[in-house]
Amino acid sequence: MLVLPKNMIIAYIAFFLSFVISTSILSASCIKGTSVIKTDEYEEVEEASDEHIIDGKKKAVLAAWKNFIHSLDGDQFKAYELKKNIFLKNLGFYISNYNEAGKREFSESEQTLKTDVCLNIDSTRILQALNIKKKQPIVSGAGSAFTALFIARQAQTAETFDVNRKKNSKSLSKAKSKQISQASDGKALVYNADVSKQKSETGGSTIRKSDNIKYKIISDDDFNTAVSGQLTNAGYEWTPYGELVGAADECGQIPSAETVSSIFKSKNKMAGRHWNQIRKAARRCDFKFFARGSMTVDAARNYRGRRMVSVRVNVAVYDVSKRFSRKVSAVQKQWSGLGTNEKSARTNALMRAGKMTGQIIAKELQKKGLK
Repeated sequence: MLVLPKNMIIAYIAFFLSFVISTSILSASCIKGTSVIKTDEYEEVEEASDEHIIDGKKKAVLAAWKNFIHSLDGDQFKAYELKKNIFLKNLGFYISNYNEAGKREFSESEQTLKTDVCLNIDSTRILQALNIKKKQPIVSGAGSAFTALFIARQAQTAETFDVNRKKNSKSLSKAKSKQISQASDGKALVYNADVSKQKSETGGSTIRKSDNIKYKIISDDDFNTAVSGQLTNAGYEWTPYGELVGAADECGQIPSAETVSSIFKSKNKMAGRHWNQIRKAARRCDFKFFARGSMTVDAARNYRGRRMVSVRVNVAVYDVSKRFSRKVSAVQKQWSGLGTNEKSARTNALMRAGKMTGQIIAKELQKKGLK
C-alpha cells in the first residue's frame, strides 16, 4: 500500500479545491441558454439550413438573456421593463461574445436543431444603462415627526334585521262604447257594443337594513408598538399620541384616546370636530405626519387544532404640516394570527397586522420621497 507524505496530501487537496473553485467561477462567468427548433415538418433533411442555424442561435441567446434578466432585483427589473426594447435592439453592446456561433446539435431522426450558448454579459454596462438611483435611508434624527391614533375594537353584539318586502298591485279597466249604424231597406239599425278590457300589474321592492353592530374597545398596544417599530426603523421620528394630549398648553386642546374610542363603539370613523382639533394641534407642534384608523378584530375560530383570529385594518396617513391635511398613504387589508387560545391568537394577529401596516406605510412614503 502506497503511503503519501503529509505535505503531498495537502498539496493534492489544495489542487483539487482550486480546481473546483475555478470550475464554479467559470461556470458562473457566463449565462447559459438553449433552444430546440424543428427544421422541417414536411421533408426530411440531412442537416440544418443556414436559416435554421440563425434562428436557433437567436432563440438560444434570448433564452440566456431572459435567465439573466430574472436575476435582477425588483428595482432593476422595473427599470429594465421601461427600456426593454432598447436593450433587445442592442444586445451586442451588452454581450461580449454575441457573435460566437455557440454549440449546435442536429438530430436527423427527430429533425430538430438544438443550440446551446453561454453569454458573457457585461452587468456593469447594463446597470449604467438602467440608471437606478438608490434611495438613501433616512438618518435617525433627520426624519419627520410622526404620531398616530389607532383604535382597536372587537364585535360585542350584533342586531340583525329581517328583510322587508313591499308589494304593489295596480288594476286598470278600459271601456269602449261603439255605436254602429247600418242602413237596410231604408231603415236604420242602431246598436251599441261595449268592450271592456282589464289588466293587472304586480311588483314590489326588498328593503334590507344593515346590521347594528356594537363594539367593545380593546388594547391597541400590540398594533401600535409594531407600527411604530417599523416607522422608527425607516428613520421617522415617532411620538406617542398621549404626549400630544399632554401638551395642550403648547399645542392646543385635543380629545383623549378614550374620548375618540367611544365613537368607534358604534361608528366607523372619527368625528369631524375631533379630527379638526387633532390636526391643528399636530401642526402647531411641528408634526408632519399623522396616522389614524381602526383595527376590527373578528371572533376566534378553530383552525387545524389551534385558534385563529383575523384583524381588518383601515388606516390612513395624512400630511398635517399645512393648513389643509393631505392623505399620503392608506392601508385597507386583513391579516390573521394563530394561537393556543383566543387571547394569544388576537395578540399575534394585531402584532402581524401592525408590522405589515408599518412596512406598507414606510414604503409608500419613501416611494413618494416623503421623509
